[in-house]
Amino acid sequence: MNKGGRSLTRYRALLLDADGTIFDYDRGEEFALEKTLQDFSFEGEGVDLLTLYRRINKKIWKEFEQGSIKAGELKIERFRRFSAELGIDFDPEKFSNIYLDHLAQAAFMLPGAREVLEGLKDDYTMVLLTNGLSGVQRSRVRLAGVGEYFRELVISEEVGEAKPAPGIFARALKAAGNPALEEALMVGDSLESDILGGSRFGLDTCWLRGGEREIPEELSPTYIIDEISQLPAVLEGRG
Repeated sequence: MNKGGRSLTRYRALLLDADGTIFDYDRGEEFALEKTLQDFSFEGEGVDLLTLYRRINKKIWKEFEQGSIKAGELKIERFRRFSAELGIDFDPEKFSNIYLDHLAQAAFMLPGAREVLEGLKDDYTMVLLTNGLSGVQRSRVRLAGVGEYFRELVISEEVGEAKPAPGIFARALKAAGNPALEEALMVGDSLESDILGGSRFGLDTCWLRGGEREIPEELSPTYIIDEISQLPAVLEGRG
């Protein structure tokens, strides 16, 4: 949906989120947790364990975005909390290492994402801008064979700052060749880290809402799409 009714030919750079925008993180997360639980011979209903883990993980990533925990601590702390809530004693660091190994192999892309990147590569400078862990993100980009589409990967663990903080957006713009703010578009699925963060930095934003989620009144994405495959039409002013 094009909210402004403008042609977007002025955009030269696209800052693209990774998880939930290019990669199917939910599928990858489920895959990695299931494999790790099998490695540790855990018993129980997988869906219940997955729901528990997702609740813990969502909360701790929010803490990371707020700057109250570092990436290195996050990796282990989320499984320490998981262990405590389950009442099962296991080594959270060992569990984390095995989980991350599996997650790094989970290079599942969202439908249409590869085709969109291929179609845009000649007309836009693209930077992958992600609140993620370096080893996981770089591995998945390599395994998915999409590294060629991005001028650079800007990863929060490497930068030392996470979206919605302004510093990581500045780093992404530099990676894109320092276009003017009005020449860059932030595309992502997170209302807080991608849309709020991008808007506060002065960027136009495109929200990939992925369903029927309502948008808070205080947020105004420049564009809203339901699937990544709709991005080219928006960029051409047809969305």
